[in-house]
Amino acid sequence: SLLLEPSRTQLIPQTEYFEGDWSNTRSSLNFGYTSPQGTDNAYKLISDNTASSSHILVSDSFTISASTDYTGSIFVKGDEINWVALMLTDTSVSDKAQAWFNLSNGTKGSTEEGGSATISDYDIEDYGNGWYRIYIVADLGGDTTAVQRLYLAEGDEDSSFDGNGTDGLYIYGAQVEQGSYPTSYIPNHSGGSVTRSADDPAQLDVTSLTSTYSTLYVEFEVSSTTHQGKIALSDNSQNNRMTIYQNSNDLMMLLNAGGSGQTSITASNILSVATNFKVAVKNQNGSHALFINGIKIGEESSTTPTGLNKLRFGNELNSYAGQKFLGDIKQTLLFPTALSDAQCSALTVEG
Repeated sequence: SLLLEPSRTQLIPQTEYFEGDWSNTRSSLNFGYTSPQGTDNAYKLISDNTASSSHILVSDSFTISASTDYTGSIFVKGDEINWVALMLTDTSVSDKAQAWFNLSNGTKGSTEEGGSATISDYDIEDYGNGWYRIYIVADLGGDTTAVQRLYLAEGDEDSSFDGNGTDGLYIYGAQVEQGSYPTSYIPNHSGGSVTRSADDPAQLDVTSLTSTYSTLYVEFEVSSTTHQGKIALSDNSQNNRMTIYQNSNDLMMLLNAGGSGQTSITASNILSVATNFKVAVKNQNGSHALFINGIKIGEESSTTPTGLNKLRFGNELNSYAGQKFLGDIKQTLLFPTALSDAQCSALTVEG
C-alpha cells in the first residue's frame, strides 16, 4: 500500500539509545533484544528491588507549544511484566496525561489527567511477534517544556509495586510529535530533533487509460478527520476534473467540465480514522455518480469533462502543494469506461 503522511518533527533525542539522554528511576536497562525491525537493537527495562515504588524510564526534556496536542508513543513487548503506563508531562509532573496498557492481550486500560493536562486519544497497535505500539494524545495546557515517561506496572492504574531486580519488559523506538494522531516512527540518533518531510507522490500520467468516460476506484484509510485532501483525475487544472475530496469527515465527488463546476455529491459525516473505505466515482453520458462501500451515494446530471490524463494524490494542479491526501492508499484502479451501477456497487463492497 501507499502510506501518505504529513511532515512531522520527532522531538525526542536518542529515540532508541535509552542509555543516552534518558534517565532511570528504580529501574535498569539491558540491550540486545530483537526489535520490531527484526534486528537486535531493543532494550529490556527491568525493575530494581525497591518495594512499593514506581519503576520508571524518563526522556530528556523537549520544547513544546502551549495549549497544543502532542502524540507520544513507544514500542513495547511484555515479558515478566505485562502492564505499562505511558505519560506525557511537564518536568515537574504537575500537568500530566497518563494511560495504561495491557500487553498480554493488546488492550487499553484507564487514563489519568493531572493539572491542566487533557487527553483526547490513546490506543495500542499490534506490530506482530508480541510487539505493540502504544500512544497517547494530550494537551499539557500552558507548559512549554515536557518529557515522556514510561512506567512498569502490575495492573491497570497500578504503577507502584515491589520490584525484584529481574522482572521487566522490552522497549524500542520512542516518539513525541506535534499532532492529534501518531505517524510512522521517525528514528533520531542525535541530540536534537529530526523532521520528516511530507509525502508527495509524483503525478501519474494516465493518458493510456484516458477515454471519454472514466471510473476511478480507490481503497483507503484516512489518518485524520480534520484535514482537506484530494485524489484527483484531471487535465492538470480544475477546468476538467473528477476528484474524490475529503473535507474533514465528509467525502465528496467534485466534477468540472470545460471550466464549469458540476453539482457535487456529498456523503456527510462518513469518514473516521483507521476505517477502511472503498470508493468509486464515475462520469458517463450526461451524469456522474459516487459509490462508497457498496452503496450508491448519489447521481447528478452533468457535462462530460475532457482530457482527464493526470492522476494525483493531492490538488488537481501539480504545482500546488496543498490538499495532499493523508492516509493509507491500499489500491487504486482507473477504468477507461463508465462501469455500471451494479459493477460499482460490487467493486466497493467491503470484505
